Amino acid sequence: SPIIAGLRAVAADPDYDPSIPHRRLVLVSDLLEHDPQGFSLYVSDTNYAAWQAQGSNRPPDFARVDLRVVPIDRPDHADAQAVAMARFWPAFFDASDVQSVSTDPAP
Repeated sequence: SPIIAGLRAVAADPDYDPSIPHRRLVLVSDLLEHDPQGFSLYVSDTNYAAWQAQGSNRPPDFARVDLRVVPIDRPDHADAQAVAMARFWPAFFDASDVQSVSTDPAP
């Protein structure tokens, strides 16, 4: 799923301007980014550095955003989800300058 494209769209929305104090974002997702023509978190041993190395990939600007992640359980892809949550998303959110990240427990 195009999670990163969705996050970029939110960051670019004028109604979500960085001048707004106390911005919050809830991300409900399986966290398995997949671009059929590029980066995929379904591939084993992938990480943030691999995504960055694929060209002009820059994370969106989420300065002063409190992010709540609500993972959708995908038992058939549990290993890929665990890797994504450990090796990709923390670095991505850090590079996006997210103020705080909280993750709901998996269902």
